Amino acid sequence: MAASMSRTQSGSIVDQLNAGSRYLDLRLCKENGLWHAYHGGPSGDLFFDADGQTGEADAIAAWIAAHPREIVVIQLSTAAAPAEAAADDAEAVNRLAQLIGTDALATAPGLTPQSTYDDYMAAGSHVVLIDNAATVQAPWAWPGTVESDRGSYVASSPSWLDYLKSALTGSDPQPLFDAAINLDQQTLAADPGTDAGKFFVLQGIIDPSLTLPGAAFAQLEAAIGAIPSSRANNYLLYLEDQLNPQLLQKLTGDWSFPTLADHMNIVMTDDVNQNSGTMPLGTLAHAIIADNTPPSRPVPSTTSRSTDGSWSAPQPLDGAHGSPSFDGPRAAMAALPDGTVQAIGIGLDGSIYHNIRYTDGSWQGWVAVSGYNGAPAFSGPDCAITGMPDGDTQLAAIGVDGNVYHNIRYSKGSWQGWAPVAGSGGRTASMPPRSPWPVCRTDPPSWWPTAPTAPCSWTHARPRAPGAAGRPSPERTAPPPSPAARWRSRPRRTAPRRSWPPPRTAPCGTPCTAPTEAGSPGKHCPAPRVQR
Repeated sequence: MAASMSRTQSGSIVDQLNAGSRYLDLRLCKENGLWHAYHGGPSGDLFFDADGQTGEADAIAAWIAAHPREIVVIQLSTAAAPAEAAADDAEAVNRLAQLIGTDALATAPGLTPQSTYDDYMAAGSHVVLIDNAATVQAPWAWPGTVESDRGSYVASSPSWLDYLKSALTGSDPQPLFDAAINLDQQTLAADPGTDAGKFFVLQGIIDPSLTLPGAAFAQLEAAIGAIPSSRANNYLLYLEDQLNPQLLQKLTGDWSFPTLADHMNIVMTDDVNQNSGTMPLGTLAHAIIADNTPPSRPVPSTTSRSTDGSWSAPQPLDGAHGSPSFDGPRAAMAALPDGTVQAIGIGLDGSIYHNIRYTDGSWQGWVAVSGYNGAPAFSGPDCAITGMPDGDTQLAAIGVDGNVYHNIRYSKGSWQGWAPVAGSGGRTASMPPRSPWPVCRTDPPSWWPTAPTAPCSWTHARPRAPGAAGRPSPERTAPPPSPAARWRSRPRRTAPRRSWPPPRTAPCGTPCTAPTEAGSPGKHCPAPRVQR
């Protein structure tokens, strides 16, 4: 039963980092010379390498080294007998610092909890190591006094008689959830007082001691087969899986308003790797990031023009997960023939989101676009969107692998799904209206246009036309003009014009006619055009 109340996460520490965690509450214990994770119950996994065994610390250090632009806060505490407490704590802090590398550790007083992200990046330090016991005197070892939960941790010590009554009746855990969320809300609304300027760790968790009655009753139910043994043996996780959706509702609801969100910093949660139909993996982390990340660049805004010619005042477009505005490195919009507007944007988490403005002025809300090959989201540095006459929208984006991908949102609301564009790599450019022509930049540098031969297939990317006197095309610092503009700007030939081959038919389109003379773009197909 002790294990069922001490196991707080269903994934490894690296799994937690991949799910969005950037604050680690590491609790360690040295047993027979070996360091293990420890949370008041049976010892967990091996933490530091020993006797040919690899511990979790190596994987943590490797993840941190591979993500130099991610700020990670680590609070480290140890459990030991009083006589060995100081020595054990110092050993653990120093060993972890050596693995991470002290050059990556933020130093005080140069950096503080109030320093900005840019401050940490400028200092070349992206890891805050907090020695909770303050046994190590080094500029990179921050004392435990730099953080506070501001009294948001629910703790209670009811009598054993109350425990027994609850165990025998199988009490509803909802009062535990209500107590935790209500205390969090009171803490958020209160003036921080002397804790202002410290790392604020809002406790979105349950005190394990309060789960004793339910855990005992669960063991009894599992013994008679009334519930699965997995629930009884992971009782705290079972409760957190019920608390986290309620916590998410608050983070995307009334806690997201500036008067509360401005006070928010770190939110401690259990089971960050929870993944269910109601709360997909990463959703909770995204909400926490949105609530305590102020806009750092111009945000998409909306305005409307009345029939008398006047314009409404621009209003920031609401962000994802309840954030008051959408903030990210890229956003693009496209108008559709039915009067709607569709938008895509890259959020602060790097994922692509999609939104729709309906004709009545309401918005669908940002929804993460599913990723390639079954991934829950599509991440990348750039994206573009264009509307089609039939009501479809065509999307192009660069993935984290540097390749260009293509997607279609059909007029009925379904998606084709992302597919890589052959021979691509680099950066997209905005696409001309009704012309889904992504452009990619290759290595060695050269702009290559590519276009769909039909909704179901794509031509291979090909280099631009050679430069003057047969020289290779020069490197471009901006995307090439649209196909029509290329024809308008092409110099008149002095030599006899080369005749065009007969029109080709795309596998699922209709024949297209080529430009008839220099300066004329020719006729466009009703279906997507043919690449010549």
